[in-house]
Amino acid sequence: MWPLRGFHQQILGTKMTNPSYETKRVSDLVDTPIISGIIYSKKGCGKTSLAASGGDRTVFIFVGAGITGMKTLQSPWFKKKIGTNPFVDEVHEELDEKRMPKKATLFDQITRKFDWWLENRMDDWDTMVLDDIANTRKAAMFKGFEINKDAGLSTAWTKSNQYQIPMPGIQDYGQEMKIMQWLLESYIEIFESAKKSFLVLAHERYTYTKAKDGQGRPIVGDSDVISSIRPGFVGKTLPDDVTANFDEVWHLTKIGMGEDGRVKLDCYGNDQILANTRHSGIFKAIELDPNLKEMMERIKKAQGK
Repeated sequence: MWPLRGFHQQILGTKMTNPSYETKRVSDLVDTPIISGIIYSKKGCGKTSLAASGGDRTVFIFVGAGITGMKTLQSPWFKKKIGTNPFVDEVHEELDEKRMPKKATLFDQITRKFDWWLENRMDDWDTMVLDDIANTRKAAMFKGFEINKDAGLSTAWTKSNQYQIPMPGIQDYGQEMKIMQWLLESYIEIFESAKKSFLVLAHERYTYTKAKDGQGRPIVGDSDVISSIRPGFVGKTLPDDVTANFDEVWHLTKIGMGEDGRVKLDCYGNDQILANTRHSGIFKAIELDPNLKEMMERIKKAQGK
């Protein structure tokens, strides 16, 4: 049996000893102004620009070609409106003539880049940005093919090479979800321990339902209606599982066109849009033309820093 301790000793009349650990109150805890967050939207709504507005002490890991995000940071508009100079790092698979990976290395390149910046340039940056999830999903998919092939669980890698298009099976989707879950959960914790912010950029995904009448019955012949807007991860339940790990889930929309357009950041969401924040009262429900550096300054001010 375990020896009696603490309250049980007191109840039985046994002499109590002083605990060997230190207790704390919430007011004793050190509050660090860092966040982990998902920023998602349609293409061209300002995900990369918002992440880069945090300042020069930002690292972008562009996954795949990284064409859109890299071009955003090089554009005259960005230089004029945002004007920051973040670090950029690009990783991609070595592809054959059919645009298929010769070997699944991209996923491991992503984690090695994260680790390199933590081990070698820790003092030079405050925020890590993964841009974007769509290409990270592809990296996880091919990594899953490789794992399942070696374990004898799937022929997807062989078939994909044979037909020159990705051909995942059900078991490969499951492996891909596990890999994505591991990546995000692990590095949220790692970056938080290192007192670094971690942002993930994603496109939005729509889910639809049948149009219904006033009595809740499906209307035959009507088009489906949007039931929810959420980050475009992968799988049926994974988006809900993944977003729960982040402090912030922000949805961007753009009002108007071109340089005169306004960007709207939804921090709280509604019945249709998935968005939330752990900084209620600091961030507004809707932030117009948001600037990450200014938003982080508000967190610091609220913490008395």
